[in-house]
Amino acid sequence: MGTLTASVPAVSLVPTRSLKDLQELVAAGPARGFLHRSALSARAVRDLLAR
Repeated sequence: MGTLTASVPAVSLVPTRSLKDLQELVAAGPARGFLHRSALSARAVRDLLAR
């Protein structure tokens, strides 16, 4: 598996599992945010990236 570098502007996670199940991984990783797949929309991604 590759390594994320500074050239990657943002990483968003869109899993089918809940944040509660993945909270430690999300906090320790390079993800900019978390969207549950059921909440995925263009607006939700824009709002997440605007934070």
